[in-house]
Amino acid sequence: MNIFPTATDFWRYTYDGETHLFFADHYRRGWWDAWEEKWHQGFWVYSYPPLVHQLIALVGRVSSLEAGYRLVQSVALVLYPVAAWSLSREIQGVEAAGLTSLLTLAPAGVYLALYSFGQLPTVVGIVIMLFALAALARYLREGRPEHLLGWGLFAGTLFSAHHLTAAFGLLPAAVCVVLHSVGMKNGSGRSSWISRLTLAGLTLAASAVLAIIPFWWWALTQREALAEIPHPTRLQFLLIPEFRDLFFLREYGLSLLFLPLVLLWPIRNRKRWSLTALLVAWMVLGLGGNTTIPKQILGGFWTYMIYDRFTLLAAAFSPLAAGEWLTALHGRVRQMALVALLIPAVMVSASAAAYTRSRDLLPPLKEWEQIEMRRFLEAENHSDWYYITLGLGDNEFQHLSRMTSARTIDGYYTTARIRKELREGRAGSFDGSLHFPDGLAELKTVLARPAEWNLKWALVRDPRYEPLLKESGWTRGYPIGSDSSWEPGEAVYSTVMIWYVPDPSIPVLRDNTLVPPAPLPVLWGIMPLAFLVGAVYVSARGLRQARRVERSESLPLESA
Repeated sequence: MNIFPTATDFWRYTYDGETHLFFADHYRRGWWDAWEEKWHQGFWVYSYPPLVHQLIALVGRVSSLEAGYRLVQSVALVLYPVAAWSLSREIQGVEAAGLTSLLTLAPAGVYLALYSFGQLPTVVGIVIMLFALAALARYLREGRPEHLLGWGLFAGTLFSAHHLTAAFGLLPAAVCVVLHSVGMKNGSGRSSWISRLTLAGLTLAASAVLAIIPFWWWALTQREALAEIPHPTRLQFLLIPEFRDLFFLREYGLSLLFLPLVLLWPIRNRKRWSLTALLVAWMVLGLGGNTTIPKQILGGFWTYMIYDRFTLLAAAFSPLAAGEWLTALHGRVRQMALVALLIPAVMVSASAAAYTRSRDLLPPLKEWEQIEMRRFLEAENHSDWYYITLGLGDNEFQHLSRMTSARTIDGYYTTARIRKELREGRAGSFDGSLHFPDGLAELKTVLARPAEWNLKWALVRDPRYEPLLKESGWTRGYPIGSDSSWEPGEAVYSTVMIWYVPDPSIPVLRDNTLVPPAPLPVLWGIMPLAFLVGAVYVSARGLRQARRVERSESLPLESA
C-alpha cells in the first residue's frame, strides 16, 4: 500500500512535508549551525527537536533530501507493527502480540498523518515511544540494567525526535505502564519496586535533559509568548462535516471498531484499567473544542496544541486492546474476523492516505516556473532585500524557500518567530493571509511600511492580493517567464507576477546571525544521533542474547 506513494513526491501534497525538508536542508548545509536566516528574519533551529531532520540530511549528503524523507518514512512504517508487537508481548503475551501487530494496519490516522498532514516526526515519535514503553515494562519485570539503559536511550531518542509526543504521549503512558506492572505484580517485593521505579524515573529525567539540552536552553531563555494561530481542532469540529470527516472519521478509520473494545478492556482483564484510562484520556483530548475538558486540563497550553495528535495516539495504541480480544476467538472464527477486518482496513487507510490528492488544490507550478522564481530572487542584488510570496501556496512557498538562498519575512514554523510583530500576529503565514482572521490587516501593516522590514519583492500568484499592493504603493512588474520589457496585454506564461517597492531607499539587509553558547551546537549535532545509535545497539544486543537463550533451550540434553 505504501510502495506507490513513497515512490512519488507525495510530500508536496501534504501540509508540513516541505517544512521538514526545509529543516533537513538546514542541517545538510550547516550541521552545526544554530541560526536559520531564510525564514522569519532568522530563527533558532533549537526550537524543534532535530533527529528526524538530521536523519534526512544524512541521506541528503549522499543522495537527495527527498530520498532521505522516503527512507525515514518507510523505516517508520515498517517498524510500527514491530514496535506494537514488542510492547504487546511485554504486557499481554506472545499470542496477543502477533494479532496486535497485524491490526496496526487499521489505524488510518497513521497514514493520514504521513500523507495528508506530513507529520513524519510525530509518527516516528510514536514508533519510538512504543519501543521505549516495551523497554520500561521489561525493566520493571526483570530489573536488569540493560533494560533500564534501553528505556533511557529510547526515551532520549523520542525527545530528540518529537518533544510533544514525548511530553503528552510517553510521560502519561509510562505512568500507566508502571501502574499496569504493579497490578500484574511484576517484581520481587516492595523494596525492589521502589528502587526500580526510582531508577526508571531518574533515567527518564536525565535522558530528557541530556538528549536536547539546546532545546531547553531555547525554551527557558529565548522562547516568547505567541498569539493563538486558529486551528479547526479547537472548534466544535464534530458539528462541521468537513472537519468531522478529517479529524475524526479519517483519523480513526476502521479502528473506530476498536473503541468499544478499548472501553470494555478491563472486563476482559481487570488489570488493564490503567491502559484503558490512558486511551480514553487521549480520545477525550482528541475531541478538542467539542468539550471543555482539554482546555481545563491543559490550561495555558490550550492555544498551543493541535488536538488531532491525541486522536492519532489513541488510534495508534488501540490495536493493543483489539488484539487481546481477538485472542479469545479460536480457529476459523479468528481467521474470518481478521480477514473481515484487515481487508477493509487497508482500503480505508489507503483512502485516508489519498485524501489530499483528491482535494481542490492549487495546480502545482511547472518546474520552469520554480526555476525562474529562484533565478529572479538570486539575480543581480535582489537577495539584498527580503521577499514575500502571496497566494503561492504552502508547498510551493516552502519549496521555493528551500531551493533559494534568498530570505523572506515569512515562514511555516510559527513557534520559532522572534520579531514582536510576527509573534503577535494571528496569521499562520503572510502567503495565506486571506485564509486567517485579520490576516489581510496584518499583511497591510507590513506592505505599507516595507522599509521597516527591509522588504522589496513580492511574488504574487493570487490576484486578490493585488488591490492591497496597489493601495500600499507597490508597483506591478512582470510575470515570471518574461522580463522588465513586458507590457500589459502581451503574452503571459505564468500566473506568478512580480511586484516591487519603487522606493530606492529601502535599507539592504545586514547580518543578523545570533550565536548560541559554545557547547550547544556540539550537543545538538551529536547527542540525538548518539541516543538513537545507543538505543539500536542495546536492542540488537538484547535480541541476540534472547536468540542464544532460545537456541540453548532447544538443544537436546547430552546423555550421561
